[in-house]
Amino acid sequence: MRYVHDSVGGPAGSLFYGSFLLLILRKKAAQKIMSPFAAMGKLSLTNYLGQSVLSTLLFYSYGAGLYGKVSTLEGIGITFFIFWVQMIVSNWWMKTHLFGPIEWLLRSFIRRQKQPWKRAEIEQN
Repeated sequence: MRYVHDSVGGPAGSLFYGSFLLLILRKKAAQKIMSPFAAMGKLSLTNYLGQSVLSTLLFYSYGAGLYGKVSTLEGIGITFFIFWVQMIVSNWWMKTHLFGPIEWLLRSFIRRQKQPWKRAEIEQN
């Protein structure tokens, strides 16, 4: 038996949070607070693959084998640490590059033409 809240609750919650973010981001103060996340969005595929590789190296047996050996709190701490490092690296990377490395490869492949790699390449043209 399906309940209404099971089929409506998830989508309704998503719409609420999405709408809330759109409304709040119209404010300059919120834009300033959220600006460090912009670089992470521009490197989303690179960050996703990086998280996947790092997490498998940490938790699977071919790496550190930590699966089942860390508490929930330690797992949350590891998650926030990886996210924090990725945010710093993403912002540093985007100061000189147009795309993340995987995003650049994908764009170049899809467009069948080598895309500009660094910001300086665009400024020279």
